[in-house]
Amino acid sequence: MPDNLYEATCNARDRLYSSFGNVEPDVIAHAINPAFMGGPAWPSLRHAFSIIRRGDSTLIVSNGLADPCCNLVIPAADNETNPEYEKKFKTAMEKLGLPWHLS
Repeated sequence: MPDNLYEATCNARDRLYSSFGNVEPDVIAHAINPAFMGGPAWPSLRHAFSIIRRGDSTLIVSNGLADPCCNLVIPAADNETNPEYEKKFKTAMEKLGLPWHLS
């Protein structure tokens, strides 16, 4: 995955999470990543959860689900509709004012 796509996605996620409340600097994560012990790699190899405090409530949100989709950098199979997804991704990134080109 291109570093600039990953960085742009992390920045967008951080801005979104901050709009929900105060984001803790630490995350909740497994001591040993389940993907390294035969578990699935999806949603990402980064199985981490951010903690967001909002007044008298707390949100726990997945960081892995917000990672860029690997399908965008791996050529689509013949039966995949990757161009449709890429169009949606491009539109979303442009609305956030973030780069979306993968090259």
